[in-house]
Amino acid sequence: MRRTNTIALAPTPEQSQRLYTIADACARLWNEISYRRRQSFFAGKICWEWQDLYDQYKGVVGSATAQQIERKNGEAWRSFFALLRLKKEGRLPAHIRRVSAPTYWKDRQTNKRKLILLIRRDLYCFEGNVLRLPKKLHVKYRGIPKWTTWTQQGLLTIKFDAIKNKWYARQPVEVAPPHQPLSNQRAYVDLGVINLLTIAMEGAQRSKAYSGRSALSDWWYLSKKISGLKSVAKVTNKRNSTIRIRRLFRRRRRRYRQYVNTMVRRAVVDMWQQGVSTIVVGNLTGILANVHSGRRTNSMTHNFWSHRCLVRRIKEVAEEYGLAVELIDERGTSSLCPRCRSKRITRRGRLFKCKDCKLEAHRDGVGAVNIGLAQGVTFPREVINGAVACPLEVYV
Repeated sequence: MRRTNTIALAPTPEQSQRLYTIADACARLWNEISYRRRQSFFAGKICWEWQDLYDQYKGVVGSATAQQIERKNGEAWRSFFALLRLKKEGRLPAHIRRVSAPTYWKDRQTNKRKLILLIRRDLYCFEGNVLRLPKKLHVKYRGIPKWTTWTQQGLLTIKFDAIKNKWYARQPVEVAPPHQPLSNQRAYVDLGVINLLTIAMEGAQRSKAYSGRSALSDWWYLSKKISGLKSVAKVTNKRNSTIRIRRLFRRRRRRYRQYVNTMVRRAVVDMWQQGVSTIVVGNLTGILANVHSGRRTNSMTHNFWSHRCLVRRIKEVAEEYGLAVELIDERGTSSLCPRCRSKRITRRGRLFKCKDCKLEAHRDGVGAVNIGLAQGVTFPREVINGAVACPLEVYV
């Protein structure tokens, strides 16, 4: 499996200046290649020639780095052409709404070049707490990489974070899964906004609901703070963004992702310890296209909640424990009684009530159990009653 080590560099002022010079030249090389190819593409025929740019920049960034930049740029253009073909054939993925040509390494808010440095995988190494780079750059770094026993390392990317004023290195590695399944059980997961994960496991007498209320509360607090600062910035200097606002946006995003990462890892570890080998997740792709339920609800569903982030994180953590993840269509799982299969139901908030068998249950628990029933699993009556009645709420 592929993972990434993110490392905070601690260069000296001299090393930082050298990194800045090389990274700025890398950005200029990328931008000039992109400009040449964009102009030729819009003129009707793309130009792949770049030998003169290679001769111009190889003395500053190094021949290997110049080749990696052109290779990365070529990959971006080939991906762009592949998406154009899919769009022409009508097979473009649903989550892609617009196909655009590769752009420049430039921050649109500050109009400054993005400082990015690419190092080929055989030209760098970690020795102790020092990262050895070409051109005799030996930069110290802080912390310990998470993945230390890897079989192969990939292209090293060094970026400058203008908000934090720090350099970071990202090392992609290939590692073996550290764990394997303990048994052959299955778990069924219903995704939501209030309860991010609701899990019903085979043989369990009670489902578990991993609450997202604290993450949502934190998100609303930071959103209100951002809105207030935007109003002040617009009045004082007629701008919609400042360094402080950008920091708050990043903090809001990272706090949500940290909450999701912690919650998903705790849930997957719990399922692994219970003997689960396969996780069946309800697929909600495209569900937000028709969600228009007022300003507050739209903010929660379109801005706070991220279905793709949840599913991606479940897959990544499950891979570490050797668990398989299956995505199925969960259409109708929250509007069908799990006990009598009736569609005459009432929903109010988290309450689910069947008008035929008089079942009163938790709406998210019903969804998780119905995902299992849709897979042909037969739950005993007492298990259904316990799983949907009142899930055990878990807070991170």
